[in-house]
Amino acid sequence: MERIENFRTKYKGLIMPLVSVVVPTYNRLPILKETIESVLAQDFSDLELIVVDDGSTDNTREFIEAIKDTRVHYFYKENGGVASARNFGFSKSSGKYIFNLDSDDYWTLGFLEIMVPIMEANPEYGAFYAKRTLLFPDGTTKESFETEHPKSGWITRELFLEKSKCPVHTSGTGFRKKELEGVPYDENLWNSADFDYWLRLSTKIRFLYVPDAAFIYRTDHNVNPRTSFSRENGNRIRILERFFFKLEGKQIIPKKQAFKKISHAYYSVGKTHFKRKHRAIAIFMFKHMIRYYPFDLRSYIYTAKALLLKKNEDNMRDWTMPPALLEI
Repeated sequence: MERIENFRTKYKGLIMPLVSVVVPTYNRLPILKETIESVLAQDFSDLELIVVDDGSTDNTREFIEAIKDTRVHYFYKENGGVASARNFGFSKSSGKYIFNLDSDDYWTLGFLEIMVPIMEANPEYGAFYAKRTLLFPDGTTKESFETEHPKSGWITRELFLEKSKCPVHTSGTGFRKKELEGVPYDENLWNSADFDYWLRLSTKIRFLYVPDAAFIYRTDHNVNPRTSFSRENGNRIRILERFFFKLEGKQIIPKKQAFKKISHAYYSVGKTHFKRKHRAIAIFMFKHMIRYYPFDLRSYIYTAKALLLKKNEDNMRDWTMPPALLEI
């Protein structure tokens, strides 16, 4: 690897970078700085950093354009969501390997120095993922693998059923770019697009867990904090349904297990809205939970409880389930 690095340094500008790092961002300037610094501080320098500004209204442009590093490339586009920003960044990338790094996460020192040699040495794998360290608002950290169980190989079933909490996370995963051709992010999804992407991609390539590499995942922040939208609006449900009924799901996931998983997804969303006294949504979710898996006593108990909620206290009566996703 050292010989490759020396060769590329000598002929910099004449050959393409080995690694492309795509960072989509939207009004996250205060924490974006740390994200970018973590990339440029990597010991492995044969990279390009593509910052896709998805319509920010803060000073993101001025900050990026002031960086005196030829590896940094700034692109502005109208706001279209993170999925469209990732697709845009992919179209501008030129590296053999591509990493997506969220603008509120950052890499530890040596991240690429660990990941890239392993990617070079294992051509039979198309995706490589690192462990995640959780960073809490009070500054404390925790290794998330205390509750997660990584796996290498074909991981479609683990991703779909989520029984083992297979920990593939955006900011810690790198891909061979050639393997991503023809597999775009679904731009109709404004959240849970990463889960949908990995699920579809996992039927085409194998994933390899890299235990010695790590990235920092912010659990919350006072600027655009992460929220549980996927539990609220039903996108994750639609992703599971599309994958099983319209894509490769039936050939990989046993029907009973798939229906039980989809039923539980309805339950998770329903319970969230039940706690907020959103009567109509809760009833809708619990009824669909029963349709998929009628053997869970909780579905009947919660349906009965939801029916007892007062209609006049429901401030989301006009809510509608996201439409079924089209094939992609």
